[in-house]
Amino acid sequence: MKTDSTKTRALKEAKDLFQRVGYDGFSFQDIADKIGIKKGSLYEHFKSKEELMLYLMDFYFEGLNHWTETISVFEPKAQVNAYFEGLIKFSDEGMLCPVSSMGKDAGKLSRAVRTKIANFCETHNAWLARTLKAGQKRGQFRKDVSCIELADLVSSVSLGAQLRARALNDSGEINKMRNQLFKLIAADAEV
Repeated sequence: MKTDSTKTRALKEAKDLFQRVGYDGFSFQDIADKIGIKKGSLYEHFKSKEELMLYLMDFYFEGLNHWTETISVFEPKAQVNAYFEGLIKFSDEGMLCPVSSMGKDAGKLSRAVRTKIANFCETHNAWLARTLKAGQKRGQFRKDVSCIELADLVSSVSLGAQLRARALNDSGEINKMRNQLFKLIAADAEV
């Protein structure tokens, strides 16, 4: 059985820490402690925390692409549902989704990292819009608003639901918001 490289293990720990405590909430020392190496060893793989974040963004892109490809066999409504299930899982583990984590400290990050974050958010919303458009064509989602407007609504509700769940320490809040959202975006929704 092949073990992960130090760099991969460090990225996995950075991902976990970033989604739990945000960019300012962890250091190289925290990562080193988690994977059982000396802090200086991390500098062999990442020159700085900024460089680590650039690699982490690539890691997130790979994860998003893999996840959306995996669930692409589901009906659009089931894909949006799976998206919320993922948010509930993150919440149950004391984490926020990557987009929520990215937004929290974006102003403190370099232009290069912020650019990658913006690209990630655009990619994320583009997936939502494509999924919702497919659902509109199948009669699952309302057609009186554009798929882009629906994607913005879904994204906004998902981000707010995570923060609400964190504040109340109850991932059930995400489920509650999802149920209310599905009533609003359903094909037979009344305005």
